[in-house]
Amino acid sequence: MADEIKYEYKTVQTVRGTDGLVISKMQRDGWDVVEQSQGTLRSTLTFRRSKKPIPWPLVGAGAAVLAIIAIVIGSAAALSDGSEQKDEAAKPPAGGPRSLPLRRFRPRPSARPSK
Repeated sequence: MADEIKYEYKTVQTVRGTDGLVISKMQRDGWDVVEQSQGTLRSTLTFRRSKKPIPWPLVGAGAAVLAIIAIVIGSAAALSDGSEQKDEAAKPPAGGPRSLPLRRFRPRPSARPSK
């Protein structure tokens, strides 16, 4: 049962007379003709090819990496005591009561007589 070959199937409808082009194209892509039925204007072609096996070791490795990342993030969140939030709450606002920058007083230049 484990050695049984599994196939994927594809059905294509073509205009009658272009069957040879479609068959040769599909055979180049690895498909085999299973059935061919002729209609008055259209032909229906059924193709099959063996399914590629799923790379289970690669899928398992990806799942293991995702699980490790989730564990690391979860443990980091559990171990952090929220000290960043406490420190920010204890600090006064950045500008204090004076949020505008200080301006220095500059006297206006006196009117000088032009020469």
